Amino acid sequence: MAFEQVLLGAGGKIPQLHGAVVVGGDLLCLSVTRPEIVAAMTFAAVLFDVDGVLLDSASAHQRIWNAWADLRGLDAGTVWQQTFGQRPEDTVRDVAPHVNLTRP
Repeated sequence: MAFEQVLLGAGGKIPQLHGAVVVGGDLLCLSVTRPEIVAAMTFAAVLFDVDGVLLDSASAHQRIWNAWADLRGLDAGTVWQQTFGQRPEDTVRDVAPHVNLTRP
């Protein structure tokens, strides 16, 4: 079912959703930073993608890590190679131990 069809049942308007990725009317990804919107939707199925099983997300991950490395003056290639097989916070600790991982 197209994303627009799902939303039409909940008021007829397609809201601007932060974190939503819509291609050809199909919702591919939805951030849960706005749970009130997600709670108003009806889903026939929920698919979870783990490390690119359903979608090849490597290029998106690499773009994000490259931007992160560039902002911190780090070699993007070195950072990218370090990401494989570990959690993001472990990568940060390995390539930029000076970065504080705690949030206020």
